[in-house]
Amino acid sequence: MLLLFALVVGVFGSSRLERNVANCQLDVMAASTPGRTALAEAKQLSACLSERNGWLERWRSRGGTAAIDALPHAPCRYLGVWVALRGASAYAVTLKGDGEFKAEPLAISNRQERYAGSWGVHEGQMVWLPQGHRGAAWPPDINRIRNPRAESFSLEEQDGSISHFFLAKSLYSADCAN
Repeated sequence: MLLLFALVVGVFGSSRLERNVANCQLDVMAASTPGRTALAEAKQLSACLSERNGWLERWRSRGGTAAIDALPHAPCRYLGVWVALRGASAYAVTLKGDGEFKAEPLAISNRQERYAGSWGVHEGQMVWLPQGHRGAAWPPDINRIRNPRAESFSLEEQDGSISHFFLAKSLYSADCAN
């Protein structure tokens, strides 16, 4: 009986959350202005969800909203141009002190997409908010940071795969967080 209750609550909460996310994304996109950061849009979307969601939906989305609320937080040790490798993909990823990033492919691969948006670190996890990717940047892409070293670190992706980052060039910024 308890399992059936959990299943019903999960399905109900999930469908309401999905509907609220879709409606909030429409609101955020309608209010979007040129030059607005992915973080600003994600914060607006998070506020919209907090307003529309009931306790069940807030509980289901707690990880994403907590990470958004904690940003901007761009630790100085991650600022720079990094070579990111995952499978056959290779990107040059620039992480800036103002919490913005850009990722450009280094070689011809199956995924030649360019990405840009906002980034930050929250509770040992890298939080990515791609700009203009699937509407407002939701849900955030949150990856556990593994093996952080001075010139390298790895991220555990949502699908369990690992992305490896190697420092190509350090950047300085007065905006970063220690």
